[in-house]
Amino acid sequence: MKEQVKKTQQGGMKLDLLGFGLLATTFGSLEFVLDKGQEDDWLGSHLIVFFIVATVLAFGLMIWWELKQLDEGHRPILNLTLFKRRQFAISFVLMFVLGFALYGTTILIPQFVQTLLGYTAELAGLVLSPAGFMMMCMMPVVGVLSGKVDPRKLIGYGFLMLTMSLVWMANLNLQLSYGQLVFMRMFQASGLAFLFIPINTIAYIGVKQSENNDVSGLTNLARNIGGSCGTAFMATMLTRRTAAHESSMVRALGPQNAGYRGWLGSLEGAFRSGNGTAPQGGGAALGATHQAQAYIYGMLHRQAATLAYVDIIRYLTIFCACMIPLLFFIPRSPKHVQAGH
Repeated sequence: MKEQVKKTQQGGMKLDLLGFGLLATTFGSLEFVLDKGQEDDWLGSHLIVFFIVATVLAFGLMIWWELKQLDEGHRPILNLTLFKRRQFAISFVLMFVLGFALYGTTILIPQFVQTLLGYTAELAGLVLSPAGFMMMCMMPVVGVLSGKVDPRKLIGYGFLMLTMSLVWMANLNLQLSYGQLVFMRMFQASGLAFLFIPINTIAYIGVKQSENNDVSGLTNLARNIGGSCGTAFMATMLTRRTAAHESSMVRALGPQNAGYRGWLGSLEGAFRSGNGTAPQGGGAALGATHQAQAYIYGMLHRQAATLAYVDIIRYLTIFCACMIPLLFFIPRSPKHVQAGH
């Protein structure tokens, strides 16, 4: 087989057109499913089902074709033999989760502050900006440490900090100040900075120089697909968990609830009197009762959405925490072994 590979390389590179087509079909269909799934109700849409089937079929054919290319001595579009190395396989999973958490929270925080706290798009961006500067400052430090400290320890520290930051973020509420939100994101960024370089370092350990481009392409693919999955997960869970919490709250706010009756009565009185302390809402044509109910529902929806955000953060916390035990399965490489050799 090695002789065939040498002959192929000497004869020039032959583009794996079928492999490229299957790759594009697989991830193009997957992206469509992730982007439109929640909007079209997932399996409730025939179009989404079609693209799910297309993704599965194209992925299966792609794996078969790429392995066939290797057996015949040709250079495939995807070098699947890299997954035989435990270091690379685990680093691929870690990079996927990194993308999942990074992109998921990058979408989650601005959406939370704009829809529930009333921030402008500019102010929402300013919530994230200091975290970017934090990562810029930490990256050189991590780069220096990567040459002196076992990358597994750096990754463990990064995921531990990321998990702790998500545990703290699970305390999201409607009374958070701008400063608290900025510090939460900066705390999270301090953990993320310890993941990019060490994960890439592990991915390249024991890899031949001729395979460096394959490693780079697959690790970037893992991060990008993880980001797409994280974004889709957040959108889906936000809609469904908000609906679930709303349903639970509405059942509790009935005529039998003394607290609800008292709150509704006080709001009705405020709307009837029209004094300056009355909440503004509804419309002129609505009666005091309808205005009061609309105001209560608005408060209920905001609380339900907040609980949905908290649920999403808790799921992300569990997801990230589960990555720490994986580090024990990464074999320790001899000090003389360099990445990319």
